[in-house]
Amino acid sequence: MNRQPRRAAIPGETTARLSTLKAHGLLEVPVAEITARLRVAAEVAEAVDGAALMQECVPEREDLKRPLFSELAELTGRHCVLASSSSFMTTSTSAAGTGAESRALVAHPGNPPFAIPVIELVPNPQTTPETVQRAVESRIVV
Repeated sequence: MNRQPRRAAIPGETTARLSTLKAHGLLEVPVAEITARLRVAAEVAEAVDGAALMQECVPEREDLKRPLFSELAELTGRHCVLASSSSFMTTSTSAAGTGAESRALVAHPGNPPFAIPVIELVPNPQTTPETVQRAVESRIVV
């Protein structure tokens, strides 16, 4: 599947959505300041290079999440928090046997995130306390 057209559309769509939030007084930071921090990557390795926190948002299917966590376990440093935005699948399921268990947790945002600025952190039994602390300190912003 050619994802290039989808990647090309992301900057414009992001600017449009942020501009709508700004127009309704729901965004305190200038749109240009936020978009300057964004980059679209063609490969997972490029996207997570040097990341301190990675938030996955793939569909709630174990056959998609588990291979992604395996890949992320290999591509990210041991201090990178691997967060899942899952609403029902725990990381004790989605990250099981991937090598990412100790760095994985659910980071489920309130919706809509611009109106409910809260993220529920749900570690699995193997998530280290240090991972939870790094997630809290990162002040995850959706």
